[in-house]
Amino acid sequence: MSFARFKLAFAGLTLLSATHAAAETHWSLARIVNVAAGGTSLSTNTFAQTSTGTYSDTYWTRIYLTPLSNLLGWNYASPRSWAIGGNTLAQVLTNYTSSSATPSDRRWGPLIKWHPDIFFSEGASNDLGRPLESMKADAEAVQAALLSISPTPPRILNENIWPRTHLSHPATTYPARLNFNAWHSSQSHANKYLKSIDFDELLQDPQNPGTFNPAYTFDGVHPNVSGSLRVADYIFSQLRHIDMLPAPVVFPFTLDAAADPTNLLQNAATPNSAKQLFGGADGVATNFTGKVPTGWIATANASWNGSAGSLPAITTEPDGAYRKKVVITVPNGSAPSSNAATWLNLSTSGTIIPTASAASSGISPGNSYRAGITIELANGKNIVPVGFFMTFKIDGVTTIETTFATAAYTKNDTMPDGTYNLLSPVFTVPDHFSTIELSSLKICFGSVSGAAAGGTIKISKPYIRQFKYLASWP
Repeated sequence: MSFARFKLAFAGLTLLSATHAAAETHWSLARIVNVAAGGTSLSTNTFAQTSTGTYSDTYWTRIYLTPLSNLLGWNYASPRSWAIGGNTLAQVLTNYTSSSATPSDRRWGPLIKWHPDIFFSEGASNDLGRPLESMKADAEAVQAALLSISPTPPRILNENIWPRTHLSHPATTYPARLNFNAWHSSQSHANKYLKSIDFDELLQDPQNPGTFNPAYTFDGVHPNVSGSLRVADYIFSQLRHIDMLPAPVVFPFTLDAAADPTNLLQNAATPNSAKQLFGGADGVATNFTGKVPTGWIATANASWNGSAGSLPAITTEPDGAYRKKVVITVPNGSAPSSNAATWLNLSTSGTIIPTASAASSGISPGNSYRAGITIELANGKNIVPVGFFMTFKIDGVTTIETTFATAAYTKNDTMPDGTYNLLSPVFTVPDHFSTIELSSLKICFGSVSGAAAGGTIKISKPYIRQFKYLASWP
């Protein structure tokens, strides 16, 4: 099962350009699909350069691109985001054409000189209050810039302005949002590369149309965990209908076999260590009760004992003939009083691939790598993945690739029970370095501090593989 399907049954939710797409020839690509996005803080992730010139990428929980990237699967590259919080459409256009306006510009150059295959385009909420014709003109300029990308424009998903609470002068700005969205949707009929999607019935408060449903936001503007998952799941459910899934949706899960040669976890420390199978029971546990798989470390804060009445428990259960699942039981009670103290961590022990073994393991200049893992939540209450980390060390400097960064936001936040396939950002080995190691793989869960918590977490199929197109798996 791919990233949680919430089985949305939203009557009236429509993708506004689906009829136009139905007449087109199916679009397919037998390669890695380049994904990009732009707009405002709804699409902003972090690309931080290290002192060695490499990058540590962070994909935030509240950014819908994070769960959407997991849903798209292995063949869709981590989204590059040309977005800045608070920007107007005119500023968004500058972000796409400048060489220095955003971290993405400084890393990859101007968007219009790159070639994304798929582009998720949001924006215009910060323009509300301006004349409608001015908003249209700026939106047309943004569209024209994206459509000018050569030799072939990306397939563009135009997102209408999301519901938003606390807008100035709601008597005028709420109707203006609807007028702009209606015009924005009409653009998808004029060009086969433009599609349109609307989130009103998905996100707005039914008691206060035009405002953000409190269940899905933590501040009236940005989605919480529940909201970002909801948006991602809805977008993904529509992409195939509008011919915007050109490559197979694949997850290269850990093989249920004695050997999984392309999984770098198998080569951890010594070849055929089988760390990816979660076998054995002599790992290290700190503030957990139970046994940890060999080659892994589980850590929690001792304050769970006081707030919830007991420490979390850890064990394993069969997951086929060779694989096992790690099972963490979170005690029913109150989470610790600080967010940091709520974290439950499972990480590899030691160095996965040391410098001395890097070359023989295929870690060489220009190669790219990506990690994945599967989690299942059952009877979950106030449990959210707060980090999935793949860590390299280049010339002694740590480079962390992480997805689902930070914790839940409010006590009404939740992550629905279900099965989720998480993917890390893609890491590319730099062209020049003196030493390199694959340091660790780690997954962390957290809670809103002081709120009621509990449930079962199952973790399985961890892998780190060279990032290449896969027509199928296995």
